Amino acid sequence: QIDTGTATEGSLYLQEADDKRFTAYDMLGGLKSNGNEQLDEFDCLHGTRVTSLLAGGRSKDGGPLDGRVEFSGIAPKAKVIAYRSLFKSEAPKEGEEQTEMPLQPTTEAVLDAVKREVDVINLSQVVSNQVEGFENFRDAIQLAVDKGIVVVAAAGNTGQLQGAAAFPASFPGVISVGSTTRNDTASEGSAAGGKVDIGAPGEAVQALDPSNYDTVRGIESQVYSGPITGTSYATPIVSGIVALMIEKQRADGLSRLTPAEVRQRLIETADPPPAANPDPRIGAGIVNPLRLLSGEVPQIYPNEGAATELPAKHYPPAKVVDHRPVVVGIVLGVVALMLV
Repeated sequence: QIDTGTATEGSLYLQEADDKRFTAYDMLGGLKSNGNEQLDEFDCLHGTRVTSLLAGGRSKDGGPLDGRVEFSGIAPKAKVIAYRSLFKSEAPKEGEEQTEMPLQPTTEAVLDAVKREVDVINLSQVVSNQVEGFENFRDAIQLAVDKGIVVVAAAGNTGQLQGAAAFPASFPGVISVGSTTRNDTASEGSAAGGKVDIGAPGEAVQALDPSNYDTVRGIESQVYSGPITGTSYATPIVSGIVALMIEKQRADGLSRLTPAEVRQRLIETADPPPAANPDPRIGAGIVNPLRLLSGEVPQIYPNEGAATELPAKHYPPAKVVDHRPVVVGIVLGVVALMLV
């Protein structure tokens, strides 16, 4: 999970377990400044939210940690390496100067994740192809895909890049994720027109914010986010589901799936979009975890206005029946009746 870093210390959901379920690396070398401004403290807001949606834990008996809510991450037992490669949670606004070599820390995080042979890389961030260091970033992502690592990235939000292609989502082999609403429709804020493979809930979702743990208050000291929206938050949901699928493959003694096979299974088992298929904002539809893990692929019927067609079904040739004897018999019967 490559982002702004994750604040694990103050949250029971993100506690450091005996098996080191969460490990943090700072690719920014502890810097609090990008040269233009100085932060009072590390900005881990975005990364903590993304990590919590991906792998926020549950209690040992499988129940929720907080009896007041049912919150947990999609893959609550997944081991997570949280890289801090982004200086701020907020994306640069239009006209703002980019950080010097903004992609270098993220590129180094990708390469480190490849060395550690991770299964999934989650990138809830977007950049244009005009950013300095883009070629090295592209090569690092391609290396990860070639090594069999599933790379999942945000498709971007409306107006985020002013219509330019969003990367790494647009790289070949990367699973690009758009955002859906509570009504299972594409979010208006989810970018359209680029490369989008699949959609996941990303509008008005709840996550965890960085927290200061209080031993007296216990779980009540956990801070929850307000309703948050964006493809950044849809992406870890897909990453968590992919992690569960990989875990199930191993438990069943099956061979490892390639990134292309994972993408194809996500597409085949998705709930189709309500309008055209593929949808410009959510691709093949909404991810369906139960169907994906069970391996059942439904018969998908084209929606009105769909851009694709189902392949023609091949039926056996119709049996040719000679109706002449029946016709002759009826005619003779009628003639005999008239003679009588």
